[in-house]
Amino acid sequence: MALRTQNDLTLHSSDRDLERGFDLLKREALQYVFEGYPVGDYYEAALPTRNAFCMRDVSHQCMGAQALGLGKHNYNMFLKFAQGLSEKRDFCSYWEIDRYDRPAPIDYDSDADFFYTLPANFDVVDAIYRMWRWSGDDRYLWNDDITRFCAMSMEDYVSRWDRDGDGIPDSVPAEGRRGLPSYDEGPASVGKLRVGTDLVMIMAQAYLSYSEMCRVKGLEEYAHIYRRR
Repeated sequence: MALRTQNDLTLHSSDRDLERGFDLLKREALQYVFEGYPVGDYYEAALPTRNAFCMRDVSHQCMGAQALGLGKHNYNMFLKFAQGLSEKRDFCSYWEIDRYDRPAPIDYDSDADFFYTLPANFDVVDAIYRMWRWSGDDRYLWNDDITRFCAMSMEDYVSRWDRDGDGIPDSVPAEGRRGLPSYDEGPASVGKLRVGTDLVMIMAQAYLSYSEMCRVKGLEEYAHIYRRR
């Protein structure tokens, strides 16, 4: 399917190999951009062949995508994650969404059995703030679904997954793949860790980013609360 999105991002350098490499990688990246599917405009941000995008990968790829002119794709994907947050899933969203606008079947069986890593909500909150700064698109600040996602991620989500009352979500091995404590999915982590260092660092950054979002919206008291946390 031909892309509607056109991009004129170029690199000029005295090193011709560097220019050619940039052009090659740009063309390759745009081969993973899709438009006109039920989920809306998106780019593949998951393991190959899944035709999907996941919370971690979109949060980590969105700045490069924005530079490639994929702002509408970014906004659509973050909106889908925001709309997916549900109290039935203990304030989790869908970890991975496919092109048919459904939770990717490989990661989701039911609201009681699905794959999810605890840093995900915080990573998306921080990415939403960064995308607002990069794009100037005020929907990132004022859209009702995104506002709800960010607020619940910083309050309800933390309360639900914090088992020992220290303010940090933690994992219980009995819950299996539902609430892993880290992006590390290897044998050294799964079923052995309660909290990963990446979770703590991403959560701290999300508090800073959400504090700034509150400040920009004129909510100075909340901005102070989240910055202190």
